[in-house]
Amino acid sequence: YGAMGHYEIRSTALDLAKRESDRDVRRTAILLLSAMSSSEIRDALTDIARRDSDPEMREAAVQAMNPTSEALARYFHLIRRTQNGGFIDPLENE
Repeated sequence: YGAMGHYEIRSTALDLAKRESDRDVRRTAILLLSAMSSSEIRDALTDIARRDSDPEMREAAVQAMNPTSEALARYFHLIRRTQNGGFIDPLENE
């Protein structure tokens, strides 16, 4: 998730999100696009959310357009801040 700033990784994720035939890989690539904000990614997510024939991919695109969602933080095991200012590290006890 943190490596999405690298062009090659971002480009690969974008390509997988648009064209991958394996549904699980494609859904993960779509969710991964939430780590970057650019017009190209925004346009791709909007296109998937509006036009994709698979409802699961449309839902993933909508989730990815809200990068602060709790569901994305849980999916990628990201550290989250609680309402009282503490932190939740999902891998702390792993």
